[in-house]
Amino acid sequence: MMNGLTELELAYFAGFFDGEGCVSIARQKKSWGKKEQPYFHRLRINIAQKDPAVLRQLHDTVGGTLHCNRGVWKWYADDAFAVEFLTKLRPYLRVKASQADIAIEFTKTKKGGYGSITAEVFNLRENYCVAIKAEKDKQYA
Repeated sequence: MMNGLTELELAYFAGFFDGEGCVSIARQKKSWGKKEQPYFHRLRINIAQKDPAVLRQLHDTVGGTLHCNRGVWKWYADDAFAVEFLTKLRPYLRVKASQADIAIEFTKTKKGGYGSITAEVFNLRENYCVAIKAEKDKQYA
């Protein structure tokens, strides 16, 4: 669905995401594979708002997941969909441009599935996780 967006829509959603969005590489506990790798890394992007109007428009236009919890609406997307979204918006991003770049590079270490990975790939993903956090720390310092 992302292919049908106009340049104006891409720029609008990029500006909204720059101001209100979040890019994260989360560590999630796992119960399979190598014991020395107790978690795996997942890319997630999200936007949270009390007023759902723009989030509904975003959801209706590009997809993702939209839900409300205690009066706060949240739109989010994970992994492949998240990187597609960031890649399409990247030319228009300013505030979150470096975070998008890190997220896009991170996904190049993923080949699908949840099987075991080498220690080298695990460490590379962990470095991307730390790099995203460092970018956020710089942004909000």
